[in-house]
Parts: sequence; C-alpha cells; structure tokens
Amino acid sequence: MPEKTLQDEISNRLRRIEGQVRGIEKMLDEGRDCEDMLTQTMAIRSAVDQVGARLMEYHLDRCLLEGFDCEPERMELLRHALKLWTRFGQPAPAMALPYEAGN
Repeated sequence: MPEKTLQDEISNRLRRIEGQVRGIEKMLDEGRDCEDMLTQTMAIRSAVDQVGARLMEYHLDRCLLEGFDCEPERMELLRHALKLWTRFGQPAPAMALPYEAGN
C-alpha cells in the first residue's frame, strides 16, 4: 500500500470537515440542541486550525524548501517548531472578547 502523502492527509481532513459542516446543517434542520451544534462548531474550528498547520507544513516542503538539500533532522525540527507555533500562537478561548451581560 502506498504511503499517504501530506497532500492526501490534508484532503482527507478537508472532506471530514465538510461532513461535519453538513452534520451541523442537519442538526439545525432537526431542531437539535444549540449546545450540541456549538460543540460541533468548535470541533470544526479546531479541525480547520489543524488543516492550516498542515498547509503550512506543505508550504514549507513544497514551496520554501524545494530544491534545498535539507537533512531530514532539520526538516523535523522545522515541523516541530511549526507545531509549537500553531499550538501557542492562537489565543486561548478565554482570551477571546468577553461576553458582557446587558450589551
């Protein structure tokens, strides 16, 4: 069985997100609980963030480092740095705009 490429992984993640979005549409049509729909929305948001991180890795591999003789260890260090950046580069949900009652 051929090895899964980064492009394949990104495509699979995007198809999964597409299914999640259709799921929320169905939940809305069925009048499902709002909290359930919000939970699914947060899952989609996280999945989109993960796709963004993988696309950055794809960009590194395909656009920035193509043609460079980059050792595998160095590429792994770049991937690790990218994962750290995406993990810590986003504000925590508690850092989002606060909800103020009465506004």
